[in-house]
Amino acid sequence: MVEKSTDETKYRPKGRACQLIWLQKSGTVNDQTFSSFAITPAKHQEVITTSSRSKDWLTESLEPNQKDNPLLFLGRTGHETTTSLTAFFAVSGFVLQFVGLRGMHWSASIGQLIATLTMTIIRVSIRKNLAVFPKSYSLHPEHELDWLALTLLSKDDDESCLLSSSSSSTSEEKPKDGHDVSWQKGTQGPDWMDALCLDEKLLFSTEDHKLMSTTYRQGLTTSTLNKVVQLRRDLGKLADWPGVASQEAISTARAIEIALDELSGTFEQDLGQDTGRFSWRMRIGNDWIDFHVERSGRNWKALADEIDAALSLWIYHIKFTKPSGPGIATELSTAEQDDSWLRTKGETPRRSLRLLGSSSKRLEQDLRWWVPDQEFLSVIQAETGIDAAKTSSDDFEYAIGCCEFTSEAQRLTFVPKDESGTQKPAAFAVETYDSLQTLLAQHMFTIFMFALANIMSKPIPGQATMKHDDPSNKVGSSRWNKFSLHHDAISSLAQKVQAVGFGNLESIYLSIIPPLSAANKLPEVETVVYWTQQHAAVHEHRGNWTDAVEAYRWLFGRARCFPERRILNIKATALLLAGRAHIRWLFETEKERLLEQRLHNQDLEKLLVELNNDWESEKPAGTPTDLDHFLGHFLDMRKLIVFGSIKPPKHLEASLRFGALHQKVMEDDPIISTEERRHINQQDILGLTPLHYAILYTVYPVVDSLAANGAEMNTTDIRGRTPLHHLCRSNHPTDDWMYVMLRWGVKIDVQDVDGLTPLHLAALHNLESHARLLLEAGANFNLADKAGYSPLLWAAHGGSRRVAEMLMELLGEKERDEKLGRIRDNHGRTALHVAAMSGQASFIEWLVSLHGLSTLVQTKDESGHTPIHLAAEAGKEDTVDQLLRLGSDPRVQDPAGTTPMHLAAVHGYTDIIRMLFDADGTEYLPEFKYGQTPLHVAVRVGDIDTVKLLVTKGISVNSVYSGRTALDFAVEDGHDEIIRFLLSRSDLRLKDEEGNTLLHSTAKKGRVQLFQLILDSWAEEIDINATNEDGNTPLHLAAEEGQSHMVNFLVEVGKCDKTPRNNDGDGPLEIAEYLGHQDVVDLLTRKFGVERRARAWSVESGEDEEDEEEEEEEDEVEDEEGGGPAERSS
Repeated sequence: MVEKSTDETKYRPKGRACQLIWLQKSGTVNDQTFSSFAITPAKHQEVITTSSRSKDWLTESLEPNQKDNPLLFLGRTGHETTTSLTAFFAVSGFVLQFVGLRGMHWSASIGQLIATLTMTIIRVSIRKNLAVFPKSYSLHPEHELDWLALTLLSKDDDESCLLSSSSSSTSEEKPKDGHDVSWQKGTQGPDWMDALCLDEKLLFSTEDHKLMSTTYRQGLTTSTLNKVVQLRRDLGKLADWPGVASQEAISTARAIEIALDELSGTFEQDLGQDTGRFSWRMRIGNDWIDFHVERSGRNWKALADEIDAALSLWIYHIKFTKPSGPGIATELSTAEQDDSWLRTKGETPRRSLRLLGSSSKRLEQDLRWWVPDQEFLSVIQAETGIDAAKTSSDDFEYAIGCCEFTSEAQRLTFVPKDESGTQKPAAFAVETYDSLQTLLAQHMFTIFMFALANIMSKPIPGQATMKHDDPSNKVGSSRWNKFSLHHDAISSLAQKVQAVGFGNLESIYLSIIPPLSAANKLPEVETVVYWTQQHAAVHEHRGNWTDAVEAYRWLFGRARCFPERRILNIKATALLLAGRAHIRWLFETEKERLLEQRLHNQDLEKLLVELNNDWESEKPAGTPTDLDHFLGHFLDMRKLIVFGSIKPPKHLEASLRFGALHQKVMEDDPIISTEERRHINQQDILGLTPLHYAILYTVYPVVDSLAANGAEMNTTDIRGRTPLHHLCRSNHPTDDWMYVMLRWGVKIDVQDVDGLTPLHLAALHNLESHARLLLEAGANFNLADKAGYSPLLWAAHGGSRRVAEMLMELLGEKERDEKLGRIRDNHGRTALHVAAMSGQASFIEWLVSLHGLSTLVQTKDESGHTPIHLAAEAGKEDTVDQLLRLGSDPRVQDPAGTTPMHLAAVHGYTDIIRMLFDADGTEYLPEFKYGQTPLHVAVRVGDIDTVKLLVTKGISVNSVYSGRTALDFAVEDGHDEIIRFLLSRSDLRLKDEEGNTLLHSTAKKGRVQLFQLILDSWAEEIDINATNEDGNTPLHLAAEEGQSHMVNFLVEVGKCDKTPRNNDGDGPLEIAEYLGHQDVVDLLTRKFGVERRARAWSVESGEDEEDEEEEEEEDEVEDEEGGGPAERSS
């Protein structure tokens, strides 16, 4: 009955060997603990029999309503009747045997016993193989199927199979934990896991490394890794046995599906209409694994079991090959202070490194922008090959990610944050405490994102937006460039991936951003350009050009990190070159306006040099050589563009990012199609529309056609200038262009970044008709730019009499001189001051003579300068002559005592100096305030010609300023030629405020040749041992300064007293010895035999030094009070 209710299947291998393997999971059942084992017979099985219960004939024979009726159990079939009778006879026989044998002869019992023994012997002989103990192998818990997959793949296809490894497995092949490692002997062992850090360049090297249909994948489609993963996948599916990282695998699959759904718009055209199965490839060493996703319509499905198999095998390999610290477990368990009983059981998380990519400016900048809150670490390359998922530092458990390595150096070394070295980092990494399962899952998703980025033919559409965590980070603030970038598609992708339990947002961004960055598929960041322009505009409005240009330099540096992003680079380059052109214009304008102090404060010249260096060292490859020249000319509003002049070269159109309509306008074509009308306001890198160029370079019909087709009249370029600004710097033959602009609603008072309006430019370039039409249209003639220049001041700067006449008529006749006196720039300069600086002599004559404005000639600005001061300082001879004719006082002084002659002497304008001496035929020798003469100024700047002229004209060489003569200044500054000229004309016995003569100052500076020259010229009239107020001789001062050559000269050649005593009783030797000038001490004692004596001033030296400091401070205060152009020039 048992056999009839059981189905048996027997497998008899023909030409093959059969092996039966039992895998036992680890676990605890009630009070029994089971370890992980693989159990198998020691020999091949000739027959393998499987048995199973046959079909339930009882259940199938009954109607559904009869199955539960107990009365129908007996007598329904012959099998049931036989079973019932057999059971009855068996029970009866048992009773009969138990009762009957007791009454029978003992031989019956003996016979029965013999029969039982005989049957037992026969049964044992037949089933003797059941007593053979099978082979067993201790396995790593949770990785039983991984062991089996690797073992099956690593064995040769011979009869030995597992038996050979079983028999050959010795204690030497097992680690201390007793787990089997025989699979490691195979020729196709687990070397596929030795390099977790992938070369990111390989991910972009061939067509294989992107998402593509399996139909079109070229080359080999199978590999050792694929075989292992597919075998592990099939075993898990047959046994319903998920891997240790099954949850992470499911999360990774969902993350892949979400990425495909969210970014489908960026690669749908690249995949076409293909459906079915697609694959993406992950390289490990020289091998690879193919993972698959399936597409049905617009739905995507990633195969999670493939990912589960790969993760499980990967984790098994890493845990098995990772060496543990020797004796750590033993020491912890045997330590007297062991607290493991209290701590949480299981694996304690340790720090790991997640590698994000090879070190590059592009990746670093993208990470700073898109993942701003994450702290990134540096990793460098060491000398040996990379070990399996480990760094050389014991501080980190694993190092997993993508990185580029050279063939010679592939071992990673962590660089602590507080250590700086010259070795360039090889990779960027982040510190993480995630589990190994999570790390590998994140890495696998990152590799998928590389494959997805590879298939995208264009970046993610749309512009990135900026996000500020700190509301105080506004344009103009010191932290203006501390921001993060945001994009709806990327943000939505990250949040949805986070929702499936894949990790926190930061870790998800670190899987998304590096692949998109490496493939240049991140969204455009023109918002950064716009933000930088806004920030720079704030500083430009404040006149803080250093910070404004620094913003453009920052943007240019960021753009150079992304050479593939052409638009960003072009716009950043344009802003930098435009900023440089503007700084050059400001620098030259400041010089014209003679704003030396302002120039010093803003340091425009230094800024210009830095900009030039930045451009020459960092300019993008292929930049046209004449681009900078064109931009400098085009953006310099002081330069008049002649109508019909040479247009921008054709080869610059690509660099300027001309649109189709830009090119058509430059060809004087007035016909605009419907398609072109949609781009009628398109801007190039300078912010110029077709209308801007048409205004300057094309004929009237083109301008009229653009206006009629809807061209915006008030679009501003990167410097805030409308087409009307450019119109007012071009001398068009007729007013037709202006009429078109006015007819179509142009705004006439728009100010650019410098505050210039179109009327300012028309006044500067003396465009009378343009100015007249603007004034008739209601232009505000009182608007001032950022320098305080109104249109009238610009007319004075350019000598535009006709425009100035129109503007003065608007002032009216009544009290015109007072009104003109109130029109001043930021430094209090009137129109006459501006004309004097610019050298507009005829304009000055017209303004003063014809309009009776002689009072303006003596008007002073905020610095106390009259127009003749500024004309003399600017070197405008005709203007100085004209002002003298109109009654300017050549002797006028500003509050610092500076006359026009002082300013002319600073720059060496000898003709102007002669002109001032000859003014009105009088002798020009005024009383100079604070005693500073033009001769002092000329000596300080080292101009010998001016010095000779001034001395010839009668300026005293012995005039004292701050206690020093002109010769003293010449000695102090080292102007030898001037010294020789003044020596024969100076009184060498004159003393300064401290009683020092020229000999004292010469000895103090160590000027031996000059001292010799003085002795040769005035040997009989000078006293080489002369003392100052402190009783110091020249020898004292030379010894004090450590001038050993001068000491030797004074004693040996000058025959001075070797042991003079000053007011404190100290000689040169004591002073040199106290100050540590050993060479002077040795010279005086050994060569000249001076004997030492006690210092008289050693006790009070501290007080003397304080007194000297106070005296120096008093001298500085006096110098400031008597300051003038000499101080500025020096």
